[in-house]
Amino acid sequence: MIKSYYNSIRSIHRTSFSFKTYFQSALQISKHFYSDNTFSNEFNIDDEKPKTFSSLGLNDLVVRQINNKTKWESPTLIQELVLPMALKRKSMIISSETGQGKTAAYLIPIINDISTTIINEKDNSLSETSVPGPKALILTPTTQLAYQIANQSVSLAKDLGINTFAITGEMDISKQVEILSGENKPDILVGTLGRLMVCLGIENFDSNNASEYSKVATTFKNLRTVVVDEIDMMMGTQNFTNFAQLFRYIKKSTKGNDIQTMFVSASITENLRNQLSKFAKTRSLMLFDMNNDFKIPSSIKQIVYTISLQRKYSLLKYFLSRKGKVSLKQKKVIVFVRTIQKATRISERLLEDGFLSPACLHSELSKSEKLEIAKKFNTSPQMILVATEFAARGLDFDSVDAVVNFDIPQHPIDYLHRVGRTGRLGENGLAISFLSKNDQTIKLSDSRLAVRDEKIYMDKIENFFSKHNSNKIEHRKIPGPFKDISKPVSDTNRINSPEIIKNNHQEKIKSGPRIPSGYGVWSKDNKHNISSKKSNNKIKIESKASRTGDVNKNNDKTTYEKAISGFQRRTK
Repeated sequence: MIKSYYNSIRSIHRTSFSFKTYFQSALQISKHFYSDNTFSNEFNIDDEKPKTFSSLGLNDLVVRQINNKTKWESPTLIQELVLPMALKRKSMIISSETGQGKTAAYLIPIINDISTTIINEKDNSLSETSVPGPKALILTPTTQLAYQIANQSVSLAKDLGINTFAITGEMDISKQVEILSGENKPDILVGTLGRLMVCLGIENFDSNNASEYSKVATTFKNLRTVVVDEIDMMMGTQNFTNFAQLFRYIKKSTKGNDIQTMFVSASITENLRNQLSKFAKTRSLMLFDMNNDFKIPSSIKQIVYTISLQRKYSLLKYFLSRKGKVSLKQKKVIVFVRTIQKATRISERLLEDGFLSPACLHSELSKSEKLEIAKKFNTSPQMILVATEFAARGLDFDSVDAVVNFDIPQHPIDYLHRVGRTGRLGENGLAISFLSKNDQTIKLSDSRLAVRDEKIYMDKIENFFSKHNSNKIEHRKIPGPFKDISKPVSDTNRINSPEIIKNNHQEKIKSGPRIPSGYGVWSKDNKHNISSKKSNNKIKIESKASRTGDVNKNNDKTTYEKAISGFQRRTK
C-alpha cells in the first residue's frame, strides 16, 4: 500500500534518467482522492531500458497500426506512464507539458480495449463489434479539437473494424441523431458538450422528436470509457453547469458499468484536482501530473518586445520580412489576436501587403472552412495563420516555427496554451509577444469604456511562470533599423490622427506626428464612423461605437477584466 504521496518532477530529460525514480516522482496520489487505494504489484518499475509500444502491453494489431499509420518511433514519457495503467482500466488525471502526446496516451488504450473485445468475440478474426453503441466517449470544448481527435482515431482504428464518429454543433442534428440511434452506432464517439446535450435530449430539443432522442439515450448502456479533454475549460465558468449536468446523466445511464474515467489537460490546478474527485465514477483516481508547475517546454524561446499599440502591425510585418537570429521570414507562424474582427482584418492586410496565402482561423468559420484551413496549415512548410484563442487549445499543428502574441492574453494559462502550439515533442520553438506601451480603450455594447492594460497582463504572466520555469521570458529591444515612431502627415490628413481623451470620450486633434494606419484604435480599417464639424475654429470628432450602443454620455468606465467576467456570468 502506498504510504506517501509523491511530488511531480521539476525537470526531466530524455537522456540519463532512472525510469524507476522518474516513475515514482511523476506519480501523485492525491490524499483528497480516497486514501484507501492499494497499488501493490501494479507496476514494474525495475526496468531501466527504453520503452517501446510493444513493451507496454498493447496487442500486436494495435502496435502494427501505430507503426504503419504514424511516425512515432517510441512512446513519450507521459505515454510510458499512462498506458500500462490505462490498459488496466484505471481512472486517472493526465497532465503534462503541451505537445507531449496526451491525446495518444488515452486514445491508444481505448482502441486496444475495443480491438481486444472484437478479437475475443470473433475468435481472433476482425469484424464489426457485436455489442451496439459507443464503448468510449471523448468530450472536448471545441469543434476543431473534436475533429482532430476523431481524425486521429479513424487513422489508427478504422482498419481494426472500429468506427469513430464526431458530433458538433456545425452538423445537422437530425443526421447525428439518426446515426446515434441507428443500427451502425459508432464505437468511439467524440463530441462537443453543447451538441451532445442536445442529442441526448438534456437541453433544447424539439419535443416532436422526443422518441428519437430517447433512442439516443439508450446507446450509452455499453459505455466503458469516458475521456474529458481540456478539462480545465470544461470546468470553467461558462461550461461547468452543463458539464456537471451531462456527467450526472452519464453516471445514471451507465449505472452498473465499470466506467473508466480520464481527465486530460496541460494545466490542472490543485483546486481542480479536488473538484474532479467528485466526478470520477470510481473509488480510485490516479494522478499522472508531469506539469503541476505549469512549465513551458524549455525548447521554446520566449521574447517580449515593447511597442506602441498602433505600431504592432508594422512590427509584425518587419519580423515577417527581416533576416537575422529573430526572424519570421519564410516560416510557419501562428499570430494570436484578441478578436475575430482583428484576425480577419490582419489576414486581409497581410495579403494586401504581399505575404503569400495568410489564413484566418476562428470559431465563426464553417466546419468545411476550419478543416480546409487546418489541413492547409498542417501541410504547408511555411505559412502565416492569424487566429483567435480558438486555435490555442489542444490543436496539434505540425512543425510550427513560431507563435506571435499580437495581443497579450489576459490569463497566464492562456499564454501557456498559446505558446504551446510551437516547440512540440522537443522541437525548438519561438514565442514572440508584442507588449503595448499604452492602454487600449474599448467601447462595450452598453456604451461603457473598458481599459485594457497589457502591462498588467504581462506582469501576471511573468510572475506566474518565474517560480518554476528555467527558461525565462526575455525583454529585448527591437533588433535592426525598426523605429517605434510615427510618420508626419500633411495638414489635409491631420483629421486621421486623433488621440482619445478618456474622461469625456471625445477625440481631439493633436498636433504632431500621424498615427500610422496600422491596427490600433485609429487605423484605416477600423469600423468607427467619423464625421468632422468645424466650430469656433476647432475640429470636433463625433464617433459612433463600432458595436451596438450609443456614445457613452455618463463616462462609465470599467476594466477589461471586469467586462469579460461580467459577460461570462451573463452567458454561462
